[in-house]
Amino acid sequence: MPIEMSNPGHVGFFEAGCVVDPPLSGYDADETFLKVVMAAHPGLWDWPLWFNPRRLPGFSSSPYVKDGVWELFFRDERFGVVEQFWFISPEGRFYVRTILDEDIPLEQSMRPGSRLLVGWRIRRVLEAFRCCLAFTRALTSKEDTRLRFQFRWTGLTGRILDWCPSGNIPLRGILPASSYRAHQDVVQSTACLVISVGDGPIIEAGHHAVAPLIQVFGGQVLDRNVVEQVYQQFWGRV
Repeated sequence: MPIEMSNPGHVGFFEAGCVVDPPLSGYDADETFLKVVMAAHPGLWDWPLWFNPRRLPGFSSSPYVKDGVWELFFRDERFGVVEQFWFISPEGRFYVRTILDEDIPLEQSMRPGSRLLVGWRIRRVLEAFRCCLAFTRALTSKEDTRLRFQFRWTGLTGRILDWCPSGNIPLRGILPASSYRAHQDVVQSTACLVISVGDGPIIEAGHHAVAPLIQVFGGQVLDRNVVEQVYQQFWGRV
């Protein structure tokens, strides 16, 4: 079970879980397993999901083995409050929980808990797909392998749906949403991918996963083209 994380003010959290089906075999929660997984990490963000600070100077946190899985609780306050908890199991279970980027001060003028940025939410789901696909492909080559995802966003009540900050993704296809406020605190969704998936199905799965989140903001409908724009912006394919 995830450990209890702090809640500095009204912040929200993003959770992503993935189960590999059928389960992986032939691995233990040893150093070799962790090295294989982390070597496959695509490193798609400044503070990536399944972040491993072990080799970075100035960071004291390091993954550890508990109950047969590798896990890490990481907290850093030098650049705003960054918290993340994750675990990776040899059977192919991947989980991460992190504070919403919108609530990390950095150089932003946003008050924690005030906004939900469409582009960032899409990007994090796509990042979870890419990370788990990379981990699984490094551990098995069975073409019938499926990855079953669950996502959860918490701390939504009172937020206003918004664009990404200036200079990031120019999202088209969504009407200005400054008046759309969430009256629901938690949203969950699911998705499923095969190990050999291409770009198109990843975009479709991203749309399927994020659409329920956007809908709680005044019934807004997420345009698939917006998800494709985010995908192209950060991975340059399709």
